[in-house]
Amino acid sequence: MGLADRQAVRHSYNDAYRRPGSLFGMRPDPAVEQIVRERGVSGRALDLGAGDGRHSVFLARNGFTVDAVDISEQAVAKLSRLALEEALPIFPRLGDCADPDCIAGPYEMVVADTVLGHFEPGEARQVGARIAAALAPGGWLFVTAFAPGDPRQSEFAPLVRAYFRPNELLALFPGLRAERCEELALLDRTHGWPHEHRIVRLIAQKEAD
Repeated sequence: MGLADRQAVRHSYNDAYRRPGSLFGMRPDPAVEQIVRERGVSGRALDLGAGDGRHSVFLARNGFTVDAVDISEQAVAKLSRLALEEALPIFPRLGDCADPDCIAGPYEMVVADTVLGHFEPGEARQVGARIAAALAPGGWLFVTAFAPGDPRQSEFAPLVRAYFRPNELLALFPGLRAERCEELALLDRTHGWPHEHRIVRLIAQKEAD
C-alpha cells in the first residue's frame, strides 16, 4: 500500500470519526468476549485499528492493559478522551501497521478487526508475521477480514485492497494454532444504511513454550 493509499485510508476514517457518537458501536465482537471470559485471558493487549474503542474498552474493563493503535487522528483523540474520562488502562496512539515499529510485544492478546484488508496481499503477510511474533507464548489472536464474496456495500469498501478465504487468512500468521476460522454473513447496522458483509473470523493461539 503506497503513501497515497495510506493517506486515503487516514482521510476517510478521519472524516468518519468526526461524526458524533461511536462509528461502529461499542459492543465488542462476541468472539472476543468469549475468549476473555471462557479462557480467562488477561495481561497486555494490542488493539490494531482500535477506532473509538469497542474492543479496547471491553478489554480494559476485563483485566487488560491495552495499547490501542489507529491510523486516524480523530479516532485516537476520541478514544483518548474516553479512556481519561473512565480512568481505563488504555493507551491510544497514532500508528500505521505498515510501519515495522508499530507492533511490539509481547502481548497476551491481539485484536485486528478488518485491518489487514487495507494492505496488498504481500504487505498483509508481513503485517501478519509481525503480529504472530508479537504474541506471547499461549497468547490469543482475534482477526476479521473481508471474504471474496463480500457485497462491498459499505462506505469503506473502496479502501479494501485484499480479500481472504479462511485458509488464506490463517496462513498470514505463522506458528499459530487455529481454534476457529470461519466465513460468516453479517448484517451491519452500525454505520450508514444497513448493509451486508461476508467476513472471515479467525481465533488462534500461539503455542506455549
